[in-house]
Amino acid sequence: MAIYRNVQLSFWTDSKVEDDFTPEDKYFYLYLITNPQTNICGCYQISYAQVTNQTGYNKDTVNRLIERFEKVHKVIRFCRETKEILLLNWYKYNWSKSEKTLAGVENGVVYGLLAGFLDMLPFIGTGIILIPLGIWQLLNGWYVQTVVCFILYGVCVIMREFLEPKLIGKKVGIYPIAILLSVYAGVKLFGLGGILKGPLGLVMIYQGLNGWEERIRRQKETSQ
Repeated sequence: MAIYRNVQLSFWTDSKVEDDFTPEDKYFYLYLITNPQTNICGCYQISYAQVTNQTGYNKDTVNRLIERFEKVHKVIRFCRETKEILLLNWYKYNWSKSEKTLAGVENGVVYGLLAGFLDMLPFIGTGIILIPLGIWQLLNGWYVQTVVCFILYGVCVIMREFLEPKLIGKKVGIYPIAILLSVYAGVKLFGLGGILKGPLGLVMIYQGLNGWEERIRRQKETSQ
């Protein structure tokens, strides 16, 4: 969670804010784009209790303002069942030129590690993470992050095509379908950790059987 939010000075000179917003509207909209529940995509969950405690408004006033912002100003979408709010013009007043913000993706380290692991599995590449992530960034208006996601995907595909045959080839000796089945079995037996435990277990069993067969073969050779 961020410790502060930037709001551009253009907020105060925006024609819609100047002409259509009342002082109460301005205060409430500033709250919506700077409250502790906000995130980098402008879509977050917030309860009535949080809004009333942080703004000092009662629930009826909060409902009235939310309805006004949704139907009159048309700058938000609010789901009353899930208590999720979407700020339609999030970037209009929150744009930052920070390189970390422009090029970064929230929880990027987690996505990167997961994509790297999935890239090791046959038939499952980084696209299973980077493509949906890129689409999500696009839908939220994070165009720079969208480009970064798709460029990374393209680089990963090219590197995999050129390096995989040289690095892996037929050295492992395990059929790709067996790896996929081991992932499925691992998830069923161990949960999310089975994504890693399943293939590792398969490799250990495979190497153990190979070692046993090699030992038997050598014993037969020496006995002859």
